[in-house]
Amino acid sequence: MSEEKRGDNHMAHALETTRQEGEGAPTQAPFASFMVIIAAANTAFILGLVATLSWQECLAVVFAVTALTGGAVITVLEMRRLGKGANPSADPGRLAGPAPD
Repeated sequence: MSEEKRGDNHMAHALETTRQEGEGAPTQAPFASFMVIIAAANTAFILGLVATLSWQECLAVVFAVTALTGGAVITVLEMRRLGKGANPSADPGRLAGPAPD
């Protein structure tokens, strides 16, 4: 009986934690970041055509630029997300640890 009660407590804690983490999740995809990636791929494609590269070389350039731009955009978005969670000015006591009794 004790095991069931302890298991229910762990489940309630897990559900509460998941609910709290889900509240800060964005509800829409950041389309501006996708537009940056697409613009970089288009620019690489046009420059590849202007440079008279073969279609294989042009495709390699487009894939490389798209991968690098996508990685940079994802890194910036993740750094923003992590920065929002650890903003000490929003809650000064958050990083100080538990309050003394």
